This record gives sequence, C-alpha cells and structure tokens, in this order.
Amino acid sequence: MLFLGHPTYALTVVVFLMLLSSGAGSVLSRRWLADSARVWLPLSLIVTALMVYVAVLPALLDRLVGAAFFIKLILSAVVLAPLGLAMGMPFPSGLRALAAARETGGNSNSIEWAWAMNAASSVLGS
Repeated sequence: MLFLGHPTYALTVVVFLMLLSSGAGSVLSRRWLADSARVWLPLSLIVTALMVYVAVLPALLDRLVGAAFFIKLILSAVVLAPLGLAMGMPFPSGLRALAAARETGGNSNSIEWAWAMNAASSVLGS
C-alpha cells in the first residue's frame, strides 16, 4: 500500500494481477502439469519465491518508493505475476487427478469436496 501510494491503487493492482496471473497459471497447468505427480514444481516455486521476496523486497521497495507510478506498476507486475502463475496451478491439477480417480472407481464426491474445501479455505484465510 505504501509503495503504490494509495490503498485503492494497491488493492486494485494486487487483486487484478493475482487474478490474471493465477488464471493464466490455471490454463497453463493443463500443458505444464499434465502428470499430477509434478504438482510439487509450482509448490516449490511458491515457497522459494516467498523466501526470496521476504529477503529482497523490503530493500527494493524502499529504494523505488519515489519512482514514477508507471514504473511501480511494472515492478508490481514483475513481482506478483510469477507468484500468481505458480499459485494458479495446483488446484486445477488436483481436480484433474480427482477426475481421473473418479473415472477409475474412486470417490464419487471427491471433486465436490475439493471445491468445498477450496471455498472454506478461501473464507477462513481472509
């Protein structure tokens, strides 16, 4: 919020970038994570990126707080898009794995439960 200068800008930019990049990650997961056993790749990328962000971002944002607004938007996109892309991949990959298990005689309610747990986690997380 301090970096972009106004709470409305911060909310708009962050929500827009996260929704856009996680949606793109969801679409790309079909091609990049065709095998559900590879879901560890985006999860490890998320953890690694968060650790790097915690170490690097405070100093970087302090240096660039006086930059032009357009530069701040570009930097926000560069920082948030890879994380959102990776965050958009695990859930659709898990749904595909559950759908494949359902076809081979798995739990018939597993997809519905996955959606319910996703919704409950989203509400509790906020």
